Amino acid sequence: MLTKYMFSGDADKVNVADEIAAWLSNDKALLSHGRALTRDQLRDKGMKIVNLEDDDELQDAVLSVHHIAMHSFQSSAVKIIQNHIGSVFIQHGGQQITVPMPVPASVPSLTQGQNGNLVSMTTAGLS
Repeated sequence: MLTKYMFSGDADKVNVADEIAAWLSNDKALLSHGRALTRDQLRDKGMKIVNLEDDDELQDAVLSVHHIAMHSFQSSAVKIIQNHIGSVFIQHGGQQITVPMPVPASVPSLTQGQNGNLVSMTTAGLS
């Protein structure tokens, strides 16, 4: 995608895009998928960055979408689709709750009883 859009007019677009993609996918350099990258870091790697602050109309549009998304996803919405004529689909999901389960200190070993059922060594009287 970098060669098709960001570097479409550049003579060395494939090499530049490959270098940037390698850097962005290097987990040893970036340490985490969730780590923020600054504009200066991206520019230093050769990416073409436009500052939102330089274009009031673009900044207003981007921040409007951001605020709507932030507000919507603070509810139970998990997916939002809206088209250019105002039709909206919002999928709501339940809250996921993770309940920690205690881990037993030791798990009793199992053996096969006379009737073929698996039984605990302690319930079979073999401990």
